[in-house]
Amino acid sequence: MLNKNDLNKLLDFTLEIQNIDYDFRQKTLNMISELFNYDNMNFFFYDLDSNDINLCNPTSTKTVEKAMNSYIKHYFYKDIFHKAYSSSLNNNLYHNKVITVKDLMSSYNFTHSEYYNDFLRYYDWDNQIVLPLNYNARQLGVIAILKQDGQKDVTTYEYCLLSKINEIITQSLNMYLKEFESNQEANIFKSSYSVIPTGLMILNYQFSHIYTNDTAKEYCKIISENRNYFSPTKNEYINKIVDLLTSEYHKNNNNEINIDSYTFKIYPFIVSSTYHTIETMYTIYITEDEQPEKTNEKKLINYKLTKRELEIINLLLKGLTNTEIADQLFLSSHTIRTHIQNIYAKMDVNNRTALLYKLNS
Repeated sequence: MLNKNDLNKLLDFTLEIQNIDYDFRQKTLNMISELFNYDNMNFFFYDLDSNDINLCNPTSTKTVEKAMNSYIKHYFYKDIFHKAYSSSLNNNLYHNKVITVKDLMSSYNFTHSEYYNDFLRYYDWDNQIVLPLNYNARQLGVIAILKQDGQKDVTTYEYCLLSKINEIITQSLNMYLKEFESNQEANIFKSSYSVIPTGLMILNYQFSHIYTNDTAKEYCKIISENRNYFSPTKNEYINKIVDLLTSEYHKNNNNEINIDSYTFKIYPFIVSSTYHTIETMYTIYITEDEQPEKTNEKKLINYKLTKRELEIINLLLKGLTNTEIADQLFLSSHTIRTHIQNIYAKMDVNNRTALLYKLNS
């Protein structure tokens, strides 16, 4: 049975493990080693279905580097407690909080196994204790403690204390993994959507922006500058565009809103809140409307026009005279006439009327 001093140790262990924010495995092993004064080899490995190699690869404490390298390269998957090996021996094994070699196989089979003869005996290890860290139906990981040859088997007291430690570690590890996976998904989302050519914004139920990718920030900045909005900070001009968008959305009750030369498409979606209620949030895709100049440039790509000739064509489409075009481009009227004659030749037309007809057809 555990005494008052043991309960205080468990309380300290619980408080300390909840504050781990980096390298959960190594710090947990160090805490166990200090609590039990283990001076031997400890292994720790996570759910092998994980895609993160830092979670799959075993780690250790108080062991020689040569032994760890040998274990990873040759004996990790031959470990009798590895789930790839032990699941074929006893499917109910990992329901226990603490398991030993005797729970898996006879002493004879263990001492004749490759893992024992080629690895454990080489380092004078014998009795192995394992803490399977299982949360619901998921095997989160395993902590393995190896005692040296000649040391006592696990005692009843040790078994009881390790069982309690298992429960504490499992709960904390589950929370740690959830936070890790959540952060990983968030980072993937941000890195993927920050570079797409479409603007992306996510607003909460109050229409306050939660996430804005780089493209959306640039679009909001351009709209703000065009409207002479005062924007001392990046979030200031984003908030102004969101306010404008919110006003248009509630006024027209339309999921597609045009602001200047940009189209905002709004898609509501439902999420579960912290307090187990349902909240509506909004995903907004922002695209730049096709400009007439860009449309014309696509039409004219096969005529091999120069950049200056394209400028003159766009001004002709706006109805400017040769003199007005010359003034706007700071060129002489003679130069403009020469450019226009070159445009006629490339586009196989004889006058401005024919040119405009061809451009608008």
